[in-house]
Amino acid sequence: MGKRVWLRRQDLKEVFKTVIPLAAVLGLIALGLRILNLVPPYLAQEEPMQTYATVEEAHRSTGVPVYLPAYFPDYLRWPPEEVRGWTRPQPKLSVAVVLRESGQPVLWLEEWLPLPGEPPPELPKTAQVVERGTLALQEGVDAEVVAYRGTDTQLYYRLLWYQGEVRIMLTAALPYEELVRMVQSMHPLPSY
Repeated sequence: MGKRVWLRRQDLKEVFKTVIPLAAVLGLIALGLRILNLVPPYLAQEEPMQTYATVEEAHRSTGVPVYLPAYFPDYLRWPPEEVRGWTRPQPKLSVAVVLRESGQPVLWLEEWLPLPGEPPPELPKTAQVVERGTLALQEGVDAEVVAYRGTDTQLYYRLLWYQGEVRIMLTAALPYEELVRMVQSMHPLPSY
């Protein structure tokens, strides 16, 4: 009987020699997977927005292909009042243009590389939609058009469309005809 107990202890030692390293390896794998689950939310956080002196500088920094209108009403001030951009969670740039005389912001152009399946941006919560429609652009591209009033009762137009892989959104408190003319004259900014 004493011999059998010794064999069991010997068998247990062999089992522990196998189980303990296996448990350690599985524990390390589980810990690694846990750490990896923490990384994606960190990477997906939006980085702080950067301010740029020019659209070209924002283009170089963010990598977003930029489209600008060839037609630009002379009552708007160019260069833009504000050019901002960021690269995370997706590359994006934003341009704010003001009236030449008053300095009041009236046009916002945003361009970004959307994430797969990303829905279109929502209108401001205070928006009262006046009308929805589409505008046919060049090469069979349609822009979604939304006319809405803000809390200031100002009429805004938002045009949203894809230009290749870039999603473009133009929001303005300008006459619709001017916006159509601007959108139809959009052309790519040369790459640097």
